[in-house]
Amino acid sequence: MLMWKRASALAAASFVLITAGRAHAHDFWMQLSAYRAQPNQIVKVGLHVGDTYPGDSFPRSSARIEKFFAVGADGELPILGRDGQDPAGLVRFAGPGQYVLGYRSKPSCVELPAEKFEQYLRDKGLTKVIDSRAAAGAGAAPGREMFSRCAKSIVKVGGAASGYDRVIGLRLELVPEADPFESVAGGELPVRLLYEGHPRAGITITTTHGPAGSTSSSREHVTVKTDDQGRARIPVDAAGLWILSAVEMVPAPRGEAKADWESLWASLTFEVVAEGATRAAPTK
Repeated sequence: MLMWKRASALAAASFVLITAGRAHAHDFWMQLSAYRAQPNQIVKVGLHVGDTYPGDSFPRSSARIEKFFAVGADGELPILGRDGQDPAGLVRFAGPGQYVLGYRSKPSCVELPAEKFEQYLRDKGLTKVIDSRAAAGAGAAPGREMFSRCAKSIVKVGGAASGYDRVIGLRLELVPEADPFESVAGGELPVRLLYEGHPRAGITITTTHGPAGSTSSSREHVTVKTDDQGRARIPVDAAGLWILSAVEMVPAPRGEAKADWESLWASLTFEVVAEGATRAAPTK
């Protein structure tokens, strides 16, 4: 029994290291079995990581989860599941409403060679960190980073029209300022980016589009920067799954021995139906 427990602990630790390394420098989002559901319908919540849709699935690991939950008008409920499960969780909504799902990971640390680190900073629009490293004479030093995930998704249960703009307390959080379920192809969705509850200016928001009925992305990324109030208008010009993502990087907490920088990776997923079309929620 003792040997079995040691083997299980070793396997769990190896899984955490492998998945942490695989996830770094890639977007991370929730992908649902239904974005429009009926009361008491079970919704499967998958976690995905990658640079393009649909990415790679990311099985549930309790060692990586700080919080995995949904919030509605009646309060908060957990998203349940077992370690190693894919999809990573299941949730059932008892009544109508728009529910916001949240995933917050525990931090992981990684070290990258200077050239690779600074290329990733350029790709994510984090040139302020490049400037800071140069000013400190550290431009040739490896990038020592602590990173964590702040993923959100929105489910509409029944015919509810409110709740999409609920703030759920993630450290970096994308908040839609109009109902994404009422968006039509060819329009724009106003969003706001919050860092620890306050608007965050000058951050790049990247959009990824998963065409309706497809398992591969046929679109290039579109990027928009937040204004002085943390706001941006996101082009929404096709039906299907939309993934918004943003990365912020700040100095690592004082006393953190393994990292000089801390990055927070936010995402928001929602589904748009073409104008004039309807999407019936599955019954099972």
